[in-house]
Amino acid sequence: MIPLTRNLREEVEDAKKKGKVRTLIRLLFHDDVRVRRYAAEALCLLAQEKPKSLGPFVKDLIKALEDPDAEIREAAIEALKSLAWHKPEFVVPYVLDLIELLAGPRNFREKAAKALDYLGIKGPESLALFVDDIVSALNHPNDWVREGVAKLLWYMARRPEWVEPHAESLARALRDPSEVVRKYALRALKKLPKNVFAPALALLAAYATGRDVELEILRKMGYRTSYRSLGRICEERAEELLRAGRLSEARRYLEAAREHYKLSRDYKAVKRVSSLLSELLE
Repeated sequence: MIPLTRNLREEVEDAKKKGKVRTLIRLLFHDDVRVRRYAAEALCLLAQEKPKSLGPFVKDLIKALEDPDAEIREAAIEALKSLAWHKPEFVVPYVLDLIELLAGPRNFREKAAKALDYLGIKGPESLALFVDDIVSALNHPNDWVREGVAKLLWYMARRPEWVEPHAESLARALRDPSEVVRKYALRALKKLPKNVFAPALALLAAYATGRDVELEILRKMGYRTSYRSLGRICEERAEELLRAGRLSEARRYLEAAREHYKLSRDYKAVKRVSSLLSELLE
């Protein structure tokens, strides 16, 4: 390999010594892999010692994850992990990139999982802006991704208002083939108010093939699980959602209530709920 020119070598050393972030970012994309490695190593150190200086350049660290050199990719994810702890607000806009890394090689997966843990523990307000996309990742085909997402949502559920609109998705995750996903989904649900958690289970019980999972949890929570009781749980939740103006969600709960009432042969309740549904469709 051709030795580095003196000027380039001096530039790299000077940037490392003085923490010249803009210079290091430029060198992170140099043609020579040795220069990129030096720059990545220096940036990784800065992420630990002077994390504030990297605020405007997180997108460049994300881009460096695509470098063909493994050492550079590793340094980039290590820097992101440090920033997730020291300055989580810098990393939150790239939370979906970190989630995708969970499907990668083991060393990437472990560092990305730790970075997501840090974001969940620190819980910056901006994380709430991404909750819809985070919840969507519960449907990812990769087990590691779903497990990391379920754990992140458990952390986020310390702020129930962030996760409450997605109680149904969390309840659905209780049937995930991964034990880890099921564990963290249940933990997240238990942080929600009972009037949110229980109806989500009752709703799924109206349509699930086999209701054992949902009914067992409801019984442990002290709820009756007759069809009429399940219908009432769903109907009461629908009434709350209607008062809050959340009409599409209310409709799903009313439809579930109607299914339960039909199975209980409570035709008076079926008629009452059907009437409410007709009003929503008008």
